[in-house]
Parts: sequence; C-alpha cells; structure tokens
Amino acid sequence: MLTKINFHGINISDFTEEELWSEIDSTIHTGEQKVVYWRSLGTPYLIKKTPGLLEITNNFDILLIDGRGLFLFMKMMGQQLRSELYTSWFTLELLKKAAKNNYSVMILGATEEVNRTATSNIKNQYKVKTVHPGINGYFTPEEEDKIVEQINKFAPISSSLESPPPKKNSSPIITDTI
Repeated sequence: MLTKINFHGINISDFTEEELWSEIDSTIHTGEQKVVYWRSLGTPYLIKKTPGLLEITNNFDILLIDGRGLFLFMKMMGQQLRSELYTSWFTLELLKKAAKNNYSVMILGATEEVNRTATSNIKNQYKVKTVHPGINGYFTPEEEDKIVEQINKFAPISSSLESPPPKKNSSPIITDTI
C-alpha cells in the first residue's frame, strides 16, 4: 500500500517510481481492484462544487498528481513529494505495460467520439491488442450499476475516467484479467 499525505485536507499518494510499479504489479497479480484518481490545481474548486467528493476520493487507493502546477504549488507550500510523476506519464507507461503483457484496456469518460479516437490511438500507437468499447462519461446515477457490470465483465487493466468519480469498491481500474 502506498503512503498518502494529507495536503490541507486533500489526500495525495507519495511514492517512488519503483514503489508505484510494485503496487501496480502486485495488484495485477493478486487480482485486486484499485481506484486510481488524480488531483490537480482544479481539485479545490471541484471539491467545493461537489458535496461529498472529498470524502469519496480521499479513500481511493492511488491518488496521482495531474500536471506540474499542483506539484510546484505543494513544493512552494513546503510539502515535498518523493517523486514528480504525473497522471499523463502514468497513463502512457500503463499502456506500454498493457501492450507488453497483453492486458486489455477500456476508456471510461469523455464523449463517444473521443472514446472512438482514443481506442484507435491506443491500438495503433501503443499496440495494445484488446481495447474494449469505451463508455461515454456522461452517464446518470441510474446507469452506474450497468456500467460497473460492464467494466467487471471485461476486467481491463485500465479504465480512464473523467467524470463522475467512481464509487470505491465498484469501479475496477486495475485487474489481472487479460
């Protein structure tokens, strides 16, 4: 389990690159499910705008930094993280891992058009063999159970999520099923 720091009420994972990949590999090999989520300079605004979001996301398993802005802000405020690894880097490295190990991937979020383009790019640029049909990120709370069922059925190594945030223990992000 990765260490989490509390930065003014917002949890963020603190790790070395080696610790992060050890956690990911362990998760894949044991068949666990983990939620990977990211924080950015926009996080305080989203938390204020969305009641309950902080409590839900603070309990997610891996909380990454999305962009250099938050990393530098934390550093200016005296909070030093052990590594400067961002969500974009993590996503690209995870796609490389999926291609190398023949894991499957699914896109969750954005629009149907963006999902189709991303699916094509993942197959062509990163050589991931199995990219399951993406799920539009603009779904209602009534549709959540069906979406969780579809994700569990495909059991991808990675589901990329924009909004709304996943429910803990219901949306797998990393699994071992190929």
